[in-house]
Amino acid sequence: MHDDMQALFAADAKRLREAAPSPPPAWRIVQSARANAARRLANRMRWAWRIAALVFVAAAIPVVLHDPRSVPGLVAPLLLGALLCWRDEPGFVETR
Repeated sequence: MHDDMQALFAADAKRLREAAPSPPPAWRIVQSARANAARRLANRMRWAWRIAALVFVAAAIPVVLHDPRSVPGLVAPLLLGALLCWRDEPGFVETR
């Protein structure tokens, strides 16, 4: 009886091992971790840019109210910074 149980257990264990998916290779885990870290860093940088732009605009309001001719001088650095930091959103696919 004990040998039959052992044989059934061994057969079940073998079948389960064969049916189980193989673990991902180590390089794929590292690649996924780097992609996730890059995605989180990009998200933080986008938020930092948004907050910096908001602070800049809030600080520029008194200057613009005092001298409206200073608007181009205040907007130009924002546009240059936005142009340098421009990146498409991840996963964006252009369809035509």
